[in-house]
Amino acid sequence: MNKRVPPYSADAEKGIIGVLLVRPDILDEAISTGLSAADFYVPKWATAYAEICQRSLRGEACHCERRVQAASHRGCDRRHRGGQ
Repeated sequence: MNKRVPPYSADAEKGIIGVLLVRPDILDEAISTGLSAADFYVPKWATAYAEICQRSLRGEACHCERRVQAASHRGCDRRHRGGQ
């Protein structure tokens, strides 16, 4: 049985995370469009977005690349969807 993969762009997902790391001030705009971690197909980008949102809610800086990368790697271990 062939599993169909929904259309997605790993590069676009990576780009969103990159922009939020450089410009954390636009996170509210991303959230206002309805973007959520569930909208990401690649697990590490979904986890990174969730981490950025959680840190923002706690009033912490969202541009800490090491912590987001660490969260992304943990997310890859927990999820078993395809992706990069």
